[in-house]
Amino acid sequence: MKHLKYLTLVGLSLYLTACAGLSKPTPDTNKDDLQQAWNRYHETIKDVETDFINSKIYQLDSIHQTGAYELLSMLVGVNQNFIMSDPEYPNFRQMLNPGRRIGIDNPDNYYRAASVWNPDGKHVYRIWGKRGTTADFLMETFYGADPEGAIAVLEDEDMTIADDGSYEVYLSAEREDYMKNWMKLEQNPRILALIVRANNAQWEKEKHGDVFIEQVGKTGQIYAGTTKNGLIQRINNAQQVMERQGKFWPKFAWKMTLMKKNTLMEFKTTGEIGVLSQKSSYGYWELEDDEALIIKLKEVDAGYCGFQTLNFWGSSPDWRNKFTSLSWGRDGASQAHKSSDGYYYMVISKNDPGIHNWIETSGMKKGVMTLRIQSLRDLEFKFKPITEVVKLADLETKLPADMPNTTTEQRQEQLKIRQQHALDRYIYW
Repeated sequence: MKHLKYLTLVGLSLYLTACAGLSKPTPDTNKDDLQQAWNRYHETIKDVETDFINSKIYQLDSIHQTGAYELLSMLVGVNQNFIMSDPEYPNFRQMLNPGRRIGIDNPDNYYRAASVWNPDGKHVYRIWGKRGTTADFLMETFYGADPEGAIAVLEDEDMTIADDGSYEVYLSAEREDYMKNWMKLEQNPRILALIVRANNAQWEKEKHGDVFIEQVGKTGQIYAGTTKNGLIQRINNAQQVMERQGKFWPKFAWKMTLMKKNTLMEFKTTGEIGVLSQKSSYGYWELEDDEALIIKLKEVDAGYCGFQTLNFWGSSPDWRNKFTSLSWGRDGASQAHKSSDGYYYMVISKNDPGIHNWIETSGMKKGVMTLRIQSLRDLEFKFKPITEVVKLADLETKLPADMPNTTTEQRQEQLKIRQQHALDRYIYW
């Protein structure tokens, strides 16, 4: 299960890939380097499709067959953004959205990404904006085709942020005195992704801030346009990401099924390759229509906690229009109800049991579940979530008496909040 530790980074496992690669096709000497790079990329897409449909997960059900092609389509879409993003004149773009759900995506997160690099060791990037009011906020750099996860991380607790929420961050090889907030960007010809995450714990109240980027010294200069060699490099990066994704996801999915069903692993720290103050727990559920899975988690002193379900391709169901996640955080921000005994009780089932902390199966007989804890004050925290499968008819006797009941009308209002938040967060997608 060594690959699971990488999935706790950013929630954004789009960049966390398996080390094995696909064999490269023989170059066509009648085509130039740009044509060969483009053709190799599209041949890799076909190879990934083959890997997906030959996997055991593809055979699970029609939902996972559909999910395989959704994942393939979304990989192509995300890669296309990076192919067209020049690190010399970077800009932030939406990475994921309600229609692009990939890489153990977290419904609570607003992911934005920009391309950066430092081939001469002299590149300096300035990032600025407003923090917003989300439960958590951080920045990370990744190399897309590398399975080692985050290269550098800067969390809001470690940033100097003005009273009005404004901040300024610099990326460079060396830190200068004027750089109050700084991330190391070592000299290297590789193109990196700078990812900004804002975590929402209470969707109807918290608002994400703005973020902007410039390469210092480029503002006011005319952009010469994409060079042939630059485009080749970006296409090659996309091809490497695609081929490793093709190997990684079927292996990840099948390894998840080897865990004991309807259980969650003990919380593990991401470690020095990712978010130092984050811990995660993973598992998978398998339920009959008349069953429910209760997940019991004690209160934790953390800025953000989130629970969600996914399919075995690592993609969340349509979280905008389904009840696929619950989140809560420090300072009382919460979608989830905490019982008087100090525990959160989440319930997974196909049909709505009429209680507040419900997560639906989204039509799946089995799927992945994960818990994330961020901005954790006690890094020595160790806990294995408690799980129990019960009959839906017996659910009420297994939950605390103070678990709120939810009417059909209240559930509709909860769904309206999810739908409106998606509009507020993304506007267009």
